[in-house]
Amino acid sequence: MSPEFCKALLPVFTAFSEGRKCETLNSIGEWVPVFNPNWAFGPTAYRIATEPTFRPWTVEEVPLLALCRPKTSKDCRWIITAALKTAKGDEVRGSLGIEGADLYLKHYEHSTDGGKTWLPCGVLEGSK
Repeated sequence: MSPEFCKALLPVFTAFSEGRKCETLNSIGEWVPVFNPNWAFGPTAYRIATEPTFRPWTVEEVPLLALCRPKTSKDCRWIITAALKTAKGDEVRGSLGIEGADLYLKHYEHSTDGGKTWLPCGVLEGSK
């Protein structure tokens, strides 16, 4: 490996060593997860996997009657009962009180299937 090759792959090496997801380009041109890279291919054959990004819900997007819970405590749950436009911005009301939609995205997750699956409290924007 040349110094230039290593320098080009350094961000991917670093990400992989930190446990972040990395991908490699397969033979049909699709990016797939790489678990045990041999780093034999050129720098354009590897990348740090893109992470989905979310934005807070708007009032119209809040899933009323969904279950909600803190990301850090799986035992506490409540129901989302309303969404409000206020002077502070869009807010979500649950059976435990009212908080901004931005705080819901940061601190909570929700379920619309009775707690089988949990998702971020926001809308998927795409990838970085």
